[in-house]
Amino acid sequence: MEILGHKSVQRHLCSMLREDRLHHCLLFEGPTGLGKSLVAEWLTKLLMCEAPVKEDIWKYCGSCFHCGSVDRNEHPNFIRVQPDRTMKKPKISVEIARGLIEQVSMLPRYKRPRVVLIEDANCLTDGASNALLKTLEEPSTPTIFILVVTSSNFLLTTVRSRSQKFRFAPVPTIQLKEWLSNQGIEAPTQVLALAQGCPGRALSLLQGEIEEWQTTVHQLLEMLKMNLTKMFVFCKDMLEDKSIDKNAKFQQILDVFEMLLRDVIVWQTQEEASNLLWSSQLHTIQQWAEVMTDKCIGDLHRLIEQAREDSLINVNVRLQLEALLVMFKRAIVLGYI
Repeated sequence: MEILGHKSVQRHLCSMLREDRLHHCLLFEGPTGLGKSLVAEWLTKLLMCEAPVKEDIWKYCGSCFHCGSVDRNEHPNFIRVQPDRTMKKPKISVEIARGLIEQVSMLPRYKRPRVVLIEDANCLTDGASNALLKTLEEPSTPTIFILVVTSSNFLLTTVRSRSQKFRFAPVPTIQLKEWLSNQGIEAPTQVLALAQGCPGRALSLLQGEIEEWQTTVHQLLEMLKMNLTKMFVFCKDMLEDKSIDKNAKFQQILDVFEMLLRDVIVWQTQEEASNLLWSSQLHTIQQWAEVMTDKCIGDLHRLIEQAREDSLINVNVRLQLEALLVMFKRAIVLGYI
């Protein structure tokens, strides 16, 4: 298990382990594909390992029963919780939370703490979050909770207040390129740009996902050229395509919007195509940059973030996208919304 970057987070956690003051509820925050779950597994192995090497950044032995069991997701003290992916909108329900509370009420084995890794914790329903509050605040048995999220804003304030947050920063592009090269992978410049410092995202792009992004950019820009009637019909047909996950598509569209706005800012300040994420759309970016003011770009960013938050509470994504497209059309023509 290789962890790229995040040395400062690891050192902080090691310092807490060394001084026996590890918080019982840790919140790992950062973009998807950064390696937050890898760091959670590393910490779990340190807590379980029979002979950890206590250096600047601690290392687990990797050969004992406990390390092997964590690797295989078979350790009785390691519980991994994930959203129910069979649901139309994946979530961690109150039923899952209650089952978890029952599990952690029993003493862990081998005189070691229990670790509960909740991945995509932003999928916790309000009911599940409220059910877990007392357990997160004061576990009845030796238990460490690790909540993994893209943004802590998606969690209830009451959950955030019971957690110690660690912010995971993107990996520098040069470091990411070198890491891929060491694995025999020469990544194109656009892949490195779109990965935005996330190793997991870089690997997904190299495995074919970049074609999906290119399709989404093309669809988005085509819709912005249409009149409202055609745009709404196209939007409806696109999101109702049974071959795609409309919620994932919507999130990708929001990412593309943000990337294009980032490119507009870069062009306004540098006018250097090599620094753009979507240099293939240079003409469009130049047009937007001529019209959009700083306030306009800031207002659009806020609308995108609001759409992200609203998408978590079952707001109709098609209506959200239609509203965003209208605002972008207005911004492209008038320079304000």
